[in-house]
Amino acid sequence: MSDMEIVRFDAIESEMSAASDRTKLFSDACFQEKLNHRLLEMCAGVKVISVDVFDTLLWRDDSSEATRFYEIATLMANIANKNIARKIRQIDAFVARHLGVKVSYRASDRVSGAREGSLTEIHKVASRLMVGDLSLSEEFVCAEIAYEKEKLTRNEFLYDFIKRMKSDGYRIAILSDMYMHQDQIEMLLQHAGIFSEDYDLILSSADTKVSKASGGIFPIAEKRLDCRPNEFLHLGDSYLGDFRRPLQRGWRAMHLPIPVTSVSRRRADHVRTANKISSEFGVVVDIKLPE
Repeated sequence: MSDMEIVRFDAIESEMSAASDRTKLFSDACFQEKLNHRLLEMCAGVKVISVDVFDTLLWRDDSSEATRFYEIATLMANIANKNIARKIRQIDAFVARHLGVKVSYRASDRVSGAREGSLTEIHKVASRLMVGDLSLSEEFVCAEIAYEKEKLTRNEFLYDFIKRMKSDGYRIAILSDMYMHQDQIEMLLQHAGIFSEDYDLILSSADTKVSKASGGIFPIAEKRLDCRPNEFLHLGDSYLGDFRRPLQRGWRAMHLPIPVTSVSRRRADHVRTANKISSEFGVVVDIKLPE
């Protein structure tokens, strides 16, 4: 698709980006009408509507990754302390999990030149570091999924839209650039009231080892659904992975950005948590700032 063929979405995209409360914005009848009209226009000639998961179909709150991982570390430490004699601190679990992330993303095999992380691998590394074996890895994964269930909110407008479009004969694909595997994402979707009958395909970079950001996941979706690139419309919050890359593949795409105020709050939260960890434990948090 050439630049001349890229459908601009500036007015609605800007409204999303400028929103102080996206739940309120997506509940506004006037905004719903505008967004619904634009989505229906973009669906003309399309067979598959593809949606991102995190911060698109399922919204996160305004806590940062650093804070989420530090809070998850409390759960991990509690699990470890029930199973071994020596004391595991929250900061120890945080560092173990973070090292697991580094191993999963940097030491895994490349597929089509890309490496992707895995929550299962992350917690295998964390368990081995904390207790010397893999015995707690499954409990760690379950604890993290349980934590995430309480932090995610269904995008009611988008859910209603894909339900309606599926009933009209469109197929629905769910694509995620996330270290969670398909079955783990399905648990989060089910908790939010989104079930297997609501979609036709779910792909995660944790399983495919190629992502939206690398562009490698799109041909997999095409093959699995037996559709051509120009028969897909993708929706998501990442400008690169959910907009530019699918457009480059020949898909239609719509960028649904996270509000700037939410990104600012997440950045401030990141700094608070990073400063707390640094001042109390001397540990440098080298997790990327929210974007």
